[in-house]
Amino acid sequence: MPVHEVDAFFSICSTVGGYIVFPSNKINKSPTINGACGLHGKVRDRFDLTLKYIRRHYQGQDSPLSETLSRYDRFFRLFGNFDGYVEFFFLEDMMSIDNTVRFFLPFRDFHAHPLPRNLDEYRLYKDALVAFIVARNQRIAGYASLNSPMRKQP
Repeated sequence: MPVHEVDAFFSICSTVGGYIVFPSNKINKSPTINGACGLHGKVRDRFDLTLKYIRRHYQGQDSPLSETLSRYDRFFRLFGNFDGYVEFFFLEDMMSIDNTVRFFLPFRDFHAHPLPRNLDEYRLYKDALVAFIVARNQRIAGYASLNSPMRKQP
């Protein structure tokens, strides 16, 4: 992959739309959500998989992140339900019409290796992630524009 393509990918991923906030406090000296997402062999820092597992957490279903997400149940209750979580963090562009998570790569199952297997899959992943981040950045900017304290009141 050409260096300029890698640099452009890194650049867009470094914008606000490329980040998500999770609690940073460790509970019982166990990994945080961010740590577990990055280190778990079935997730490997893929936020599409993480969002699927967060949805399963809200539904009371198991996933590779069940233990970690359960430790932070108090955090997830702040949003009421999965739809509240998605709305709060401007993740609507990761959801399909039927309210399922849109994956950056096809979801195989909980046992499949989550990383792209070749350059074609990597580009598929990269393009889907970039499209999401661009859309999320636009959604965040739109919200900020409408809700800015500097916005003139009529």
